[in-house]
Amino acid sequence: MNVESVSKFDLDVSLLQGQEVDVRCQETEVSEQMLTDRYQQKEVGIWKWEVGKGRGTKIPTQSRLSSVFYLLSSLLVLILATSCNPDRPKFEPSYSGAPPTEDLDQYLDTKAVFEGLDQVKGKRQQLDSILTLADKLKNYDDDVALVYADTAYSMATEKNWQLSRGIASYYIALLKGRREKYGEGIEDALVDAEISMQLFEGIQNYPWLLRINNLIAIFHEKKKNSKMALTYLDSAMHILKQGQLRSKDSINLAGELLHDYANISKTTDTMRSREQFLQSYKLYKLANNEPGLIRLELDFANLLFKQKKLDRAEDLILNAIEKSRHLKDIQALAFGYQKLGVLRILQYQESGQVADFHEAIKSNEKCFQYQEEDLYYLYNTIGQNYQLRASMSDEVEVVYSSVDSAIVAYKKAMEEARKEGALVVLKKMGRNISGLCEWRQRSTEVDCSQLLGSSVADFLNSNYAAITDTIGQILQTANQRNRAFQRWELEIKSQQRSRVQWIISGAGLLLASLVFVVLLQGQQQKRLRAKMEALRAQINPHFISNSLNAIESLVNLDKKEAATKYLVHFSRLTRKVLNSSRDGKVNLAEEIKTLEHFLELEQLRFRNKLRYLIDIDEDINPGIVEMPAMILQPYIENAIWHGIKPKQGPGLVRVQVERDGKYLVCIIKDNGVGRTKAAEIKAASVLQQNSVGMKINQERLNVVGRAKGAKVEIIDLYDEEGKANGTQVIIRLPYKEITKT
Repeated sequence: MNVESVSKFDLDVSLLQGQEVDVRCQETEVSEQMLTDRYQQKEVGIWKWEVGKGRGTKIPTQSRLSSVFYLLSSLLVLILATSCNPDRPKFEPSYSGAPPTEDLDQYLDTKAVFEGLDQVKGKRQQLDSILTLADKLKNYDDDVALVYADTAYSMATEKNWQLSRGIASYYIALLKGRREKYGEGIEDALVDAEISMQLFEGIQNYPWLLRINNLIAIFHEKKKNSKMALTYLDSAMHILKQGQLRSKDSINLAGELLHDYANISKTTDTMRSREQFLQSYKLYKLANNEPGLIRLELDFANLLFKQKKLDRAEDLILNAIEKSRHLKDIQALAFGYQKLGVLRILQYQESGQVADFHEAIKSNEKCFQYQEEDLYYLYNTIGQNYQLRASMSDEVEVVYSSVDSAIVAYKKAMEEARKEGALVVLKKMGRNISGLCEWRQRSTEVDCSQLLGSSVADFLNSNYAAITDTIGQILQTANQRNRAFQRWELEIKSQQRSRVQWIISGAGLLLASLVFVVLLQGQQQKRLRAKMEALRAQINPHFISNSLNAIESLVNLDKKEAATKYLVHFSRLTRKVLNSSRDGKVNLAEEIKTLEHFLELEQLRFRNKLRYLIDIDEDINPGIVEMPAMILQPYIENAIWHGIKPKQGPGLVRVQVERDGKYLVCIIKDNGVGRTKAAEIKAASVLQQNSVGMKINQERLNVVGRAKGAKVEIIDLYDEEGKANGTQVIIRLPYKEITKT
């Protein structure tokens, strides 16, 4: 599918407001750049393929062993996602901009819908119905649409219908990604999107491959990685150019791609962005894609903002809002009122008229009628508007009242960010509140206790502490797919057992490859005994065995997505371990990243039982602080297995890193059963297993300690009633910064 070139055409707002446009598709280029062969090979070295990333990176020949191990890991992930029985659903994604012919509110009661679903004959028809509901509600109610998408994924997994699994994963990623206004939590949505891409690649479904490339591009743009976003858009354009899509798919998807190109280009190349907006507009018109046209009009308003054409932008936004209301497009209505609020505040800055400011606040508040997620975004906008009002006013009373209103808005934004787990926003709001309250104290000699309900310090501390629980709840929500899948577990077909055995064999191959790499490196490098002990402490065979047992358990339960995530973290962890074991030393940032992979694995194993929090003092630059590799992992593993595992209910492992003069202090704290109870459980157990990693760790610290004062202190914790309430390990290491050469 190729799109008519319109490089000499100047985009006008009147065109976007409904004038007829002559649209013809001619034999011209869709994109200036197409992706080269994604599996390209060179004469020297090999190319490392990162699953779902769409990019190759050249590595030297001497690193081939590590690359082979990584490729084997990636292969096993692909095995999990590969289909042996592709399905052909009758479900079709919606494109038409016609208003819904039925009341969508009737589908918001998921319990009633699932009860009625039992009346539909055949799993194929039931699955198509659920996918249809997810598609219908994606612009009406995100939460309910996500429930239907999760359920569709579970149903498709049970039947091994890979196309439907990929479609459901696409909607899960789409709906999760919408919640991340600032991109701080987009990684979770990216995981679902990459799983979806692997499924579509396995069955070579070009329309959905194009969609998922487009969606991943949007996610990378939210992460402020425009280069990677353009790479995925180019990949999508390459698929479009192959001409294997139906005309209806081609028209709509080409419009969406050009729309996204325009959004990325608008910050760097205004003219090119205008051209891409026009091309997208013409395709949307041809396909009668009214929701796409509405979003395009609202995005195009940003260009008019930059050009100070506020009157034209106002007509465009009001028109888009009216059409959104007619279509019952809740997402577009919220987006439209957000844009209207931005417009009004720009008009206020230009005119200085207080009426424009009040109109901006009204538009912001109107969003609350249509937006249920990311409310911190709206409160933050309101706070910024009141702060602007204070800076532009000469009246003392107006300044004071505007500052107070800004503080209250930022307070609500911080509270909502805490609920959503938006840590980046939480910190930003904390800085805003601190700054305004300091100004208020200096100017009026009155603190913010009345506005915040407590002192500034207490308010900030309580919100920072509470986000730990919020993050735990988010992780629990992320596992809903696995819990929903259990409803279908008893109906798994016997023919899937052979595929399970194949996956287990792949896991065995992965283990054999890892052992081969470790032994070969040991023979070639012939390190000193101390470094060999460091290597054995880092690669704990007991941990590898547990990990593979956990993978086997997930596979036997047919929890393929959880097994996939487990294998991804496992391969990345072992790869980091191998890299860090060369000289036994790493920087703090690498050590923390390795711990995160390890803790993610443990969380997948223990499900909702384990939470963790890693806190590094802001005065420490993790990238330049040197420490022994994997020195913390054995203590954390010990805390989990002997403290958290025997505990009734969920447990928390907290890692704190701070500097104390010449020392780097690492504190590992758990709220488990304590050492006394753990010893009793161990004594009663048939398996009397000693921690090799702990023993070698102590020997390593003894070597360091003799020269530089490293030591370990273990403290038993008790609650107010004197009952055991966990253990605290304090590791003191010499503080050393990496010398740049």
